[in-house]
Parts: sequence; C-alpha cells; structure tokens
Amino acid sequence: MSVPEIPCPQPIRCLCEIFYDDGFMMMCQKCARWCHGACFDFKNRADIPDGWRCWICAPTQPGIDKGKAIRLQQGRLAEREEQTRNRHFTDLAQIPSFTISVQHVRDCYAKLDDMKVHGGECRQLVNRCLDLLLAIRDNYHYDHTKRATPLPAEIANTISRVYQHILEWTELSTVKAFIRRSEILGTIQSSTKDITRFSAANRPGIAPKAPLSQKIKFAEALLPLTRHSSQSDDQGSPDISINQSSMIYASPVVEEPESQIVTNLPSSLSASHSTISRSELHKNLFYLLRDETSFSSPSAEQHFREDLHAAEASMMNLDPVVAMARSSRYRECLVQLLPSKSKLTSEDLRQAIQKDDGYISDRLYQIATMSEPDRREVLKLKDGDAESFMDLIQTTLDGFPRNDLNFRRCAHRLLVKLSEASGILPASLSIHGVELLEKEAIFGGGFADIYRATFNGQEVALKRLRVFQRGQERHKIHRAFCREALHWQRLRHPHVLPFLGVDCGTFSPFLCMASPWMRHGTVMRYLAENGNANVIGLIMQIAKGLQYLHSQSVVHGDLRGGNILINDQGEACLADFGLTIVSEATVATHTSNSHGSTRWMAPELHDPESFGFDHFLRTAASDVYAFACVCLEIFTGLPPFAGIANDTTVMLQVIKGGRPNRPSSPKRPIPDFMWTLIRKSWGQEPAQRLTIHEVIDLMQRENVTS
Repeated sequence: MSVPEIPCPQPIRCLCEIFYDDGFMMMCQKCARWCHGACFDFKNRADIPDGWRCWICAPTQPGIDKGKAIRLQQGRLAEREEQTRNRHFTDLAQIPSFTISVQHVRDCYAKLDDMKVHGGECRQLVNRCLDLLLAIRDNYHYDHTKRATPLPAEIANTISRVYQHILEWTELSTVKAFIRRSEILGTIQSSTKDITRFSAANRPGIAPKAPLSQKIKFAEALLPLTRHSSQSDDQGSPDISINQSSMIYASPVVEEPESQIVTNLPSSLSASHSTISRSELHKNLFYLLRDETSFSSPSAEQHFREDLHAAEASMMNLDPVVAMARSSRYRECLVQLLPSKSKLTSEDLRQAIQKDDGYISDRLYQIATMSEPDRREVLKLKDGDAESFMDLIQTTLDGFPRNDLNFRRCAHRLLVKLSEASGILPASLSIHGVELLEKEAIFGGGFADIYRATFNGQEVALKRLRVFQRGQERHKIHRAFCREALHWQRLRHPHVLPFLGVDCGTFSPFLCMASPWMRHGTVMRYLAENGNANVIGLIMQIAKGLQYLHSQSVVHGDLRGGNILINDQGEACLADFGLTIVSEATVATHTSNSHGSTRWMAPELHDPESFGFDHFLRTAASDVYAFACVCLEIFTGLPPFAGIANDTTVMLQVIKGGRPNRPSSPKRPIPDFMWTLIRKSWGQEPAQRLTIHEVIDLMQRENVTS
C-alpha cells in the first residue's frame, strides 16, 4: 500500500508558495495537492466544500488571490519569528549584565523597517548580535539562580555602536541614504567581522575549568554510537540493521591540549537559532546533585564537583540538537556520579528527572511543530545520534495526549524523515527471539517471501524483501522499508493487520516485518472454504479498515482480494499497505506496473496525464475504485474482467471508461444496493466516485453491520 507523507501524500504546494504545515491543511480532490486553508479564505474545516479543488484544477473558483495568500503566510511566519525573538529577549533581560545590550538589539529590530538601503544586510547583522548573546548565555558556565553571567565590555560596546549606527541610518532621507550606501555597507561588513571575531574569541571561556582527564572521560561517554558495517555486495555498500548487538562506541578521544578541547565547538553560530538550551536539558537533576549531595570528606566533594562540571562542559560543547539526542546518556552520566552513600532518595531523583523530561518534551514539541532550523539539524543526525533522537520522539509520542493531533502528525513526520535520511529504525521497533518454524518460505510474492515463525509464544508471519539491487539502489530500498515500517507501526484498528515489529536477526543483514499469522489466509480462500460466510459483513469490515487508513492520511494503493486476510475471529484485515513503494523499488525497471494489480487500478493510474495528474499518484479516490473491484471479486470469486486474458486489453478498456457488466449468475448474489454502490465507486473521474465515508453511510442505511 502506498503510504503518503504525513500529514499529506504530496509535498505542500500551495498558492502562497510557502511550503510549511500551518495546522490547517486541505487536499485537492483531483490532483492531491495540499494547500493552506487560510490562503483560500476558509476559516475552519466545516467551510471546505466536498470535492474541493485547487486553483490549478479549478482556476475560476472564487477566493483566489495569490498576493493576499503570500502576504498572509509571510505575516504568519514573521509573527512566529517575532514571538521566538521576544522569548529570547525576555530570558536574556533577566541577566543583569545583558540588560542594556538586549534593549539595544530589541530597538534595532524595531528600526529595521525604516532602513532605506541594505536593509537585508542590516537585518543579518542584528541577527548575529542576538545570536552572540544567546551563544554566550548557553555556553558560559554560570549560576542559574543568581544570573551572574558576565558580558564582556568589548561586546557590549560593539552592540551599542551597531545600535547607534542603525539609529543614525534610519534618520537619513532616501537621497542621503543612497549617497552613503557604500559607506553603510562597509560599516555593516566591519561590524559583522567584529561580531564573528568576538564569537570565536569568547569561546575559550565557555566551559568550566576542570582537569583534562575529566573532560576526556565525559566526552567519551557522550560520543555518538556507530555501527559495524558488513560489506554485503561487490560495490562495498554496507547493509544497515538495527541489531543492538552491532552497536559499539566510537574510537576514544585523542588527548589534545586543554584549550583545544574547550574551544572545540561548532564553527558557526547557527546553533543559537535553536529552541534548545543545552544548560536546561537536565538542569533540575544537575542542581539537585550540585546542591543537595552530601560528602564524607572535602576531597570527595572536590572530586565530585570536578566530575559534575566536566560532565556539563562536555554537554555544553555539543551542538544543541546533538545534545538533545544524547540527553539520556548525559542523564546516565549524572546519575552515576552519585556517591554510594548519598542521602538523596529515589523520589528526589524521580521528581527532578520528571521536570527535565517535561522540558525535553516541550522542546521536541517546538521542534516538530514550529522550529524549521532545528528540524534541518535533526535530519543531519547520523548513526547513534539519529537512533537516539528517534527513540526520544517515539517515547514522547507514546506518552503524549492522543488528542493533540497536530503534534502527533508533525512528530511522526519528523520521525519518518529522520529514518529515511539516516537509514535507521528506532530501537523500540526491534523484536528479538523470533524462531523459524520452517526453513522454506510458505509463500513467495513478486517482491517478498513469507515465512512462518514464532514470537513470544504466538505464530507470526515474517515478510522478507527479495532484494536484487546493489549499491545506492539497495540503500533506497532499505530506506523505503524503514519508512513503511514506521507508518505501519502507528496504525491500530481491528480491520488492519497488526504490526509486531522488525526482526533483524533471523535473516541478518536483511530486515523482516513481523505480523500475526493468519491461518485462514486471504478473504478469497476463506470464502472458498466457508461458503456460508457473511459476505456483506466482510465488505463492511474492509470498508471500515480503509476508512481508518484514510483518516490517518494513509493510501493503501494495492487493495485486492489477495491483500485482505482473515483473522481467527473470521474478520477481514487489510494487509500489504506498507510495502507498495518498496515493491516498486525492488523491480529492475521503475514503472507504474503494480505487479499483477492492473485489473484493480483506477484509470488515472494507467494514464495520469489524461486525468490532469503530473505523475503516477495513488490517492484515496483510487483506493475507492479498487474497493469497488474487490466487492465484485468477492461476489464472483473471480478478478475483474475475468473474461479478458490480457492485462493490457483490460487497461485500455478502463482508460476508455469500460467497466465489468453486472454478472448474470455470480457465485454469490449481488444485492441491488451493492451494485449501485459499486457503480458509484468506480466512476471514471476521481471526483465522481464516492468517498469511503459515503460508502459506509450507504451500507449502514441498508442496515449492514460488520
């Protein structure tokens, strides 16, 4: 089944040309383009008409004003940026030595719109000033309770001069500003160099003084985890697995001069745009250990405080996003520092850790929903850092209120993107202890083999991909596999095949997806063996499973009788919705052929351009078309167009609007209302078809139950 990117199957391509999810998105029912509702003057979801089409598919519709849409979204982005700046100003202003400089920077922002020349360069300069203040706040070791961070006088004076320059330039007339434009640009460039020089010059004082041995010790503890790579093909491309036993620590830190270790920080100040404050990640636990720990001797206290400050120094030397990824290891470092006879209770530690976890969850919320710079940094994470961050997202999702759909959608999208970018799955998806019951595959499809095994005392099906590519193509398949596993694992519905996890040990280095073993097999086999089954009830169950997938922004993409299984209770479960993209990647020629599913495919999948699509794209409407074909398949016991042997002939008929006739003597009688439903569900145009919600409503009006 083809699974679209959460929350939408296609990248956002709105009228405003600003591509971010503002929390109120809507999809064109013809081309599946996602747009901002506000850009088309819709105030809430109830205002969006059924079958809504975008400005490209319906260019004459009212309410299309591109300029207005651009101004609206630019204003929203500017408002978010201003809110972030104001939070920074409020925090920085609480530090006494920063107060005047913070006010100068704030006033500079207020004056920027009055610049007649070089306004963009001037804004970048002011941004750098704010970045520097934030970097000093985050990277200096200071007493958080007394707010005693010093601001070097030279930096304060430079920021003051920048403020005076901007104040002078904004008072110039347009003509005078134009005459002095070269002078203004030179001053901006000179001030920018000063700010950059101060950034480098002040970094040596960032970390607290601690012995070099402690700095090396805690730097090692916070190193990213790396993985063994197996050279599994003749091009030397490693296969990546999530087997925990394959994880090792990176090479030890080479001893360097103390000044070099202290200043070994990211070269740019872009990290100060981050919503993450490294000093806050485990502030409560740090303060608890620092202020409440008792010691048996002065020397024990001295060693403890040296270790404690060295641990903090190692954390402060990390990029903010990397520090967040390694926060659990930092916590372990801090807890291990506790003296064996400490008077701190487990409840003290639990409360401190709970408060710190609250901050981390709040930062993750900000990253997932608002902070684009942080998201970009997250997607750069590799190896152990990527896996740690994915585990952090998954743990937060598991404990977050389920009614916050916006956060869950954004966080899951970030999780999927990070998995695709890194080629790694969260450790929480890995299962161990799987044992094969038979060495040979029970079933072999076009792109995967199915094996019967046991896991935790129950029979399971292992789906192992059949991969023939090498090098980069093999890695693409692996990343697609990771993406589909993440989509599948979040789905929970009685009529969707459950996901148990990813087994990486049975066929190492290949990964397998595990699901419960369905002894009744497919719906077609079940009906052949149980002629008295409630056919209409099974169709209703299939519809409800498909309705759930669509409610989760998931498109099945390969719905047919062979992909519908029957559980032990005799109920239908949709399967193979997670591997359509993978299956297309495993064939040598990349076409739109769906491996024998031609007869269930909607006409726009055979000929996208004739139906206004830019490319081959599975949608909810194409799923409904396939659902109609499945209904016919269930009633007749045969695939659609059973009387035509050649798939190409079927495809040409479908493109021209041809559909199967109502069978005169089907294997199972077709009620009139069901034939009407089938005809309304396989209309030629996607907009002409029923939605899956309408299908269920129609069946419920006929008193059909599942």
